[in-house]
Amino acid sequence: MAGDIIVNDFQDYNNVFSEDEWKTLQYSIFWMFNSVAKADGKIDKKEIDALNHLIENSSAIINDLAWNVISTIKKDFDNIKSEFDNDKREIIDGMREVSDLLNSKVNPKTSIDFKKTLIGIGFYIANASGKWIGSKVSAEEGIAIKLAGLNLRLSAAQLEEVPTIDDIFSSFDEK
Repeated sequence: MAGDIIVNDFQDYNNVFSEDEWKTLQYSIFWMFNSVAKADGKIDKKEIDALNHLIENSSAIINDLAWNVISTIKKDFDNIKSEFDNDKREIIDGMREVSDLLNSKVNPKTSIDFKKTLIGIGFYIANASGKWIGSKVSAEEGIAIKLAGLNLRLSAAQLEEVPTIDDIFSSFDEK
């Protein structure tokens, strides 16, 4: 968008995003969680525990913007979750809005890496409750993650860039 500030590295994100835009970024974590956790029709305790682990260990997040977003969720989880529960946007619309917001407000690398962090979160949640033999990601969860990637407008080439989804996923348990 013409005239909007594009955030470069080491800038304060709170000065760039409006309060509503910041909430949209916060909600992206919950949209990703819901799309994967509800893919099989039910949210189980292991999926909730995985989300809580991510939020409690936000220092492990390797994308600075995602780290900032998740850190603010950690500080006020109950209120943010309550506001999210009252938000009327569908997951698809929310993820597209997140994509547009990132593309207009931050540099391309930060935008792509934030989106990839969301995909990594999807895989992390899916792996929390999957089967012990073979892939822990169910077919339904895989479809939900792919749809999220499409709505975030991530290309296959972007998904293969460093950091990879595997790098992001692996970082969630490092700290």
